[in-house]
Amino acid sequence: MSEPTKLTREQLLPLAVAAERRNIAFTDGQCTLLPPLPDCPICGQPSTALRVQPDYSFQFDLVRFAIKPCGHSFTADGEDVFESYNHARQIVASGDTPNSKENEA
Repeated sequence: MSEPTKLTREQLLPLAVAAERRNIAFTDGQCTLLPPLPDCPICGQPSTALRVQPDYSFQFDLVRFAIKPCGHSFTADGEDVFESYNHARQIVASGDTPNSKENEA
């Protein structure tokens, strides 16, 4: 298996928005039909699951995760993950999408 691809905050944002929407749906008891995950950032294959390994490297403040079924794996800086999820919460709360022009600023 190859080394994980490092993602930027911008690349993390669609994943964070999808995760936030799924979390809200699950919390609201709508766990039979969760919102979809975005396609894999590498191959574009539709994602069915996202597996996060938050203990990947505390020494370097990295989070590692993988997408199924393609199996591509990624890393991201802990700060980028934190900022992406904060931005995702704002996007979901306002009803916007991660690609809206207002969110690019």
